[in-house]
Formats: sequence, C-alpha cells, structure tokens
Amino acid sequence: MIESRSPLARVNLREQLTERLEQMILTGEIPPGSTLPSEREMVEQWSVSRSVVRDAIRTIESKGLVEVRQGIGTVVKDNVRDAFANALNLLIERGHYRISELLQLRLMIETEVSKLAAKNAMPEDLEIMDQALSDHLKAVNEDNESGMVKADRAFHAQVIEATHNRPLIDLFAPFVHHLIVKTIVSHTYNRRRHEEDNAKHRQLFEAIKAGDAEDAAHWLSVTFQDSLKTWRDIENE
Repeated sequence: MIESRSPLARVNLREQLTERLEQMILTGEIPPGSTLPSEREMVEQWSVSRSVVRDAIRTIESKGLVEVRQGIGTVVKDNVRDAFANALNLLIERGHYRISELLQLRLMIETEVSKLAAKNAMPEDLEIMDQALSDHLKAVNEDNESGMVKADRAFHAQVIEATHNRPLIDLFAPFVHHLIVKTIVSHTYNRRRHEEDNAKHRQLFEAIKAGDAEDAAHWLSVTFQDSLKTWRDIENE
C-alpha cells in the first residue's frame, strides 16, 4: 500500500522553483549582480513554504549561480558560466576517464572547430592566436611550464572563440581549458617535443589565417597524434 504522497508534492515544488530560478538567472531575466527577492516575497509570489524557498536557494547556490551575502541577500554571480565549468571539471575528475579517451573527444570536436574557425576568424582572433604561439615558444625556451600551459590555453581558447558560435564556445571551451592542464603537467618535460608542438600549432594557425578549412582540420589532427600515442602507451604499461 502506498503511503501519503505529500512529501513527493513538496519535493516537486522545490524542484519546480529551483528550475524556474535557474532559468531566470541563465536567461538574464534576473541579471548578474542583482539580488533575488526575499524569502517572504518568494513565498507570496510562488505560494510555497519557506522551507521550499530555502531548499531551492541552497540548490542554486551549490551550483555556483548565486551567493548568499550577510546583510544583503542572495546575489546572482557575475559569471554563471564558471558554474558550468566547475561542474564539468568535477565530472572529469570523478569520472576517472583515460586521458587518451578525453583527447579523442577533443580531436573529434576540435577538428570541426578548426574548420569553422578558418571560415569565421576575424583579424583580432588571428592576432591573439599569433601572440599566444609566440608566448608559448618563449615559455618553452625558458622551461616555463606554467607559461606553456597559459599560452596553450590562450591559443586553443581563441580558436574556439574564432568560430563565433556561442553555444560551442560556452559548452566546449571549459572542457579544453581544464584538459590542457591535465595533459601538459602530466608529461615529463621535453623541450624538443614542445618545440615540435609549437611548430604544428603554427601550421594550424596559418591554415586558419588562410581560410583553408580542410588544411586546418589536417593540422589539428596532426597536433593530436603524438599526444594520443604517448598517452595510449602510458595507459597500456
């Protein structure tokens, strides 16, 4: 015999309010920096209990969408994309995926990214990519690992930005940002290998600059081959 369903109704109210608040924040209906209505106001507006409101706020706070400030209230964070990035990074860490598998995913998606970047890149995109490659080579020559990570991130981030496809940028850039650190710092430092990587990335850049989508896809693939082989060898030891 099924007992009272009232607890389920309460959970549904909490979930409904949580989803509604998330939607309002993510669409900008409640803009960054603004304060959510008070508990009392939300109770009256949504015809729910204070406990439902508190549960919903705790949930969106745990997702990084808002922060509760003493004496001010619940404030919408300026960059809610960070919440997605943090959740994605946590998923990658807890998923215990093989790095070779993650690299394969990058290869599949970034091949198409490079093609779109070759078609849509603006002069300012190319300028940032060019500078990132120069910074990367400088860091390689100085044995500056953190500098290499920063420059490599900047280059790949700008290739993604150069697509000028907002969903692609929002959803894929955080994944690449996190994985670059994971793959670079896990390698034993090898200047020659990093110099070769820089040269391959330079070829990719030149293809994007020339607007040659197929050549860009080719060089994107080339930049991944050695890393894929290296990680497969490591994982199979």
